[in-house]
Amino acid sequence: MDFGNTVTQLDITLNKVGTGSLSVSSLGADSAVGLSYTDNSSNGFGSYTIFIDRASLPNGEFSNTLYFNLSDNTSVAVPIYYSVGALRDRADLGKLYVAIYNAADDSTVAEGDLDMNADGTLGFIASELANGNYYLLSSTDPDNDGFICSYGELCQYYPEFSSSDDYFTLSGSNISGYEISLSPRFKFGGVQSASLESSDRKNIQGIKRESVDNKILPLSYTNTEQRRVFGEKKFISNSK
Repeated sequence: MDFGNTVTQLDITLNKVGTGSLSVSSLGADSAVGLSYTDNSSNGFGSYTIFIDRASLPNGEFSNTLYFNLSDNTSVAVPIYYSVGALRDRADLGKLYVAIYNAADDSTVAEGDLDMNADGTLGFIASELANGNYYLLSSTDPDNDGFICSYGELCQYYPEFSSSDDYFTLSGSNISGYEISLSPRFKFGGVQSASLESSDRKNIQGIKRESVDNKILPLSYTNTEQRRVFGEKKFISNSK
């Protein structure tokens, strides 16, 4: 449930499946400050209206969890988000580090620090790559500690974590037109954490950067339509 910066109430419906004697005993939250509700349900199942009073909260952005506590000592958890005060400007995440690795020995064959556009996208090419099998890793490094894909940073492989392929193949010709969507690295929980932690490729937490002769060059955009393509490049094949 996202209250944003101005919304003061949202409706939510809790549905019951089956004929058991389950009921809702109470509602709770990790932090109940500023929260209240009205119960429009029958025996705890049905509609609720959740209210937020920002007057009792400091300025900032908040994530919280609402719990429907059930009679069998379990609970249904619902994430909630809200902010107080003026919205912050978009954070400057700095440059995006992109590296290409040889899949045979995990050696770095090309790398570079690239400036992202205002909308959070960029395009790039890699030159002088020999035929072979490669994978790509891209990550922000806002703390500039020389380690990428640390908790709190945006990170992604290509082929992606969810792919059954561990590399793409370059064979005799340029390849282009593929996209990489970065995902945040969570220390605990988060929608991407399970897939990141379960990757068979390697444990990605805190990889040290390796410097080689820079062979990644920013792509020169020719039109606004092309600018909207994230990761337009000359070296990624369709692995599926």
